[in-house]
Amino acid sequence: MESIGGGADINRALDDVLCAFQRRPFFISPEGENRVQFPRLTILNQNHEYAKRHEELMRSAGRDWVQDNIDRDGFLNSSGRVTSQVQALGQLQTSLFELLWSSTIEQMKRHGDPDILALESSDFQRELIELEKALQESILRAKKQRFAIAFCGMVKAGKSLFLNALIGESILPSDELPSTAWPCRLRHVPGQKIPELTFDDGPFISGLRALQKAQYSAKVKSYQPPSDDSYDFMLEPESRLGEEDSALKELHAQWADLHAVTRKNLDMFENSQFVLPNKATGHAEVKALI
Repeated sequence: MESIGGGADINRALDDVLCAFQRRPFFISPEGENRVQFPRLTILNQNHEYAKRHEELMRSAGRDWVQDNIDRDGFLNSSGRVTSQVQALGQLQTSLFELLWSSTIEQMKRHGDPDILALESSDFQRELIELEKALQESILRAKKQRFAIAFCGMVKAGKSLFLNALIGESILPSDELPSTAWPCRLRHVPGQKIPELTFDDGPFISGLRALQKAQYSAKVKSYQPPSDDSYDFMLEPESRLGEEDSALKELHAQWADLHAVTRKNLDMFENSQFVLPNKATGHAEVKALI
């Protein structure tokens, strides 16, 4: 292998890398038409100073690549229509991700580092797969132009009221009780004026079946709580109550603490004829289902 060292050698290495980048951006390889000799590449990581100079050079080359593309294409999209600067930069970002995926990742897969240990090689391959997956997801997300914004806050902080005001439609329910406790995803559909809700009812089915089997509402309605009279309590102390009576007494106490709306909903859920729909259409139906 050719021995490399000294300022002149690092300058030649940086020149070779820059020329290769200008010929084919983000595709520098020790083989093929865009080849940079392996000894030239090796010197770039010989010490911290050389690595820092290489990093600064590539950052500058990357910024120039972005500016050259903007100057050449302006703010035109693939259809030739004028677009905003933000959109133009987004398209360049997607192009960059595609270049990194098709060139740099493939180079790293083929060559890697022959000097690293087997365990480190396994970690390197795993991280490379994760990086490739992240690039693919970023490219797909950028092309779909679909982004998610999360709204989080304390219970009854006004999240639903704020979102209803933001979208200009009263879709999410808002009440004195927590009304949107289950995570909801709102998506804009161009041309659609009537809201539509679909959700996975699987997690709720087992809970509904358990409620319908237990019949807590019916048990509480038919339960006669023990007298509050102190003399009656002395004659029939707590220890004389059976397990079922004790459980019913505890259930009655918990039921009394529930909000009237919650008790009404539980009574509805325990009806054997109740069916939880997994789809709703229209403002009222969407609110009711949520």
